[in-house]
Parts: sequence; structure tokens; C-alpha cells
Amino acid sequence: MHQRGWRQLPNYNVWASIANLLKDLIVILTSSCARVLPRRQGYNHLPAHGRGGRVSRADDENRLIDQLDEEWDD
Repeated sequence: MHQRGWRQLPNYNVWASIANLLKDLIVILTSSCARVLPRRQGYNHLPAHGRGGRVSRADDENRLIDQLDEEWDD
């Protein structure tokens, strides 16, 4: 018996199994609590262009297309 470190502890495998079980339970509980928390909405909740009002994505795309059309007409 030339064990070193933690392996000198009697019933090391039992204690290691218990520690792994506790670690798994913490992960399960944390992930189940994360489901209940409100989710991030990304950038959708930010005001568009600092005007305070919301501008739809289609309007932004149309504006960009109009700009490109004007540049190509030149």
C-alpha cells in the first residue's frame, strides 16, 4: 500500500463518488434555476438610431437599398 495524497483516505472511491454526485446535483439545480430566469432579448429592446422610437428592420433595409441605388445611379 503505497498510496499518496487523497488516496490514503479510507474508502476513497466512496468519497469520490459522493463528491461527483454532489457536483452533478449542483449542475442540475443551476441549470433548472436558469430556465426560470428571464431571457435576454438581445438588441431588440434598444431604441433605434437614438430617436427613442422603434424603426422596423424592413425600413432599415429599404433605406440601405435606396442609398445603394442612388450611389449606383451616379
